Amino acid sequence: MLNIGNTFCSPNALVRCLNAAVYNPETGEIDIDQYNLLPQSVNSDFIGRRDSVWHDGKKVGYADLRNIDPERANSIWRITAVDADASGCGDSHNISGKSTTWTKFTYHAQRILKSGQPHPNKENLIFSSSGFLSIPDLTLLSL
Repeated sequence: MLNIGNTFCSPNALVRCLNAAVYNPETGEIDIDQYNLLPQSVNSDFIGRRDSVWHDGKKVGYADLRNIDPERANSIWRITAVDADASGCGDSHNISGKSTTWTKFTYHAQRILKSGQPHPNKENLIFSSSGFLSIPDLTLLSL
């Protein structure tokens, strides 16, 4: 488990991230949030190219959510918040009737400079301790 204040980098996984898309009912347009990123689960230039955008249970269109930045390789991130969901992950066994659950942690991180100051691009990252939003090559750092 990571804690608030931990710093880390990722040699490869964070080069390809996904933006968040939000439908703006006032303008009728899809707004792309380029500052709040999700890690891409597959190292591909095509994932996120045409993702559905939903609002109030209705599909309102498609958006290109890809955010590919080679300079993000080995960038430094600091954990700013940790959310715990005790029922977040688990498995079940139909034959034995037993199931197992474990806590899923959702992490919020801010990109920083080596000095510890916020990075000028103001990127934030949301990722998980498991599943599609995890960072496979996350490496903890001590600054």
